[in-house]
Formats: sequence, C-alpha cells, structure tokens
Amino acid sequence: MLRNHYLLIGFVWLFILSACSQGIALTESDHHLVISHFLPGSHPIQTDILKGIGDEWTEESNHSITYDLYPSNALGNAGSQYDMAVTGEADIALSVHGYSPGRFSLVSILELPFLQSQQYTGQK
Repeated sequence: MLRNHYLLIGFVWLFILSACSQGIALTESDHHLVISHFLPGSHPIQTDILKGIGDEWTEESNHSITYDLYPSNALGNAGSQYDMAVTGEADIALSVHGYSPGRFSLVSILELPFLQSQQYTGQK
C-alpha cells in the first residue's frame, strides 16, 4: 500500500515537471558554429577531431549546421579561450585549466606540492 502511494506521488511529480518544462523546439533553421582554439592549424586535434566532428555535424544535419575553425589564437590568446566560450564570442573553445588560474579550484588540487607519486626505491 505504501509502495503504491510513493509510486503515485512520483508520477504526479513527473507530470508536474514535464508540464512546467520548456519544450525544446527543433526547427530547420541554420546554425553556424564558431570553434576556436590555441593550437596550430596542422595539429591533430584540429585536423582529426574538430574538423571530423564538424564535418559529421554538417553531414548529419543536411548542411543546416556549419562551422568555422579559428586555430592559432586567431580570435584571442590561449588564456581567453574560456572567456570567449562563456561570453558567446566562440561557440566551442579549447582551453587548458592552467590558462585560467583561480577559476577551477577543484582541479588546482593537482598542482599542490608533495602530491607527486613516489617511485619505489626497493627499500622497506
């Protein structure tokens, strides 16, 4: 009996949440993505990964999604890649945590001293 009560409450919440959510409208409008990164244009991340993903998006969307790649800090220096993605200057930006000091505090724990692995010396 109690199980059925919880199940009914769960369905009511599911109904409320689905009724109050904003539906995602999928339209056939064109989208142009700006992809920026700090690596040279001949780097494998651009030639194999970013270009491959962009080409796949274009093909799968019947050319309604297009993209432009901006390598070698063309839109901004390596330290501003994260800011460009946040502000919308670039839709996708490749960055490194070290180029945005103080923003990712959980990742900075890896930079603390004395956390490097100790090699086995053979002594007990």
